[in-house]
Amino acid sequence: MSNIRDLVAGYYQAIDRSDVESIVRLFAPDAVYDRAGVEYRHMPEIRKFFSEDRQMSGAHIITSLWSDDKTRSVFVTGRFEGKTAAGDAHSFGFADVWRFNAAGLVSKRESYLALGPARTAR
Repeated sequence: MSNIRDLVAGYYQAIDRSDVESIVRLFAPDAVYDRAGVEYRHMPEIRKFFSEDRQMSGAHIITSLWSDDKTRSVFVTGRFEGKTAAGDAHSFGFADVWRFNAAGLVSKRESYLALGPARTAR
């Protein structure tokens, strides 16, 4: 199995350069991507999200990345600094949990987004 830490680190570089093909190659055909409570199931939905629905550009700044080879999991925290499709500044913290299958492909990814107190105020 490839080094899953390197695969995940490479993902953030690929997403920052909008390299959809490199991104989707990481995912198993039956993978699930849970992005802040919205679930993308299997390759067609995951591909559509990365190629059409995700309308922002910028850079991911990784603050921590660690892995557990026994459970084939990688955990990442960091910040995203970028812009929306309309050109508005967009910045938030994130935590990602990656799970890999025996073939070394992503079987599940969970993204938690810290959008700030304005989004959670009552």
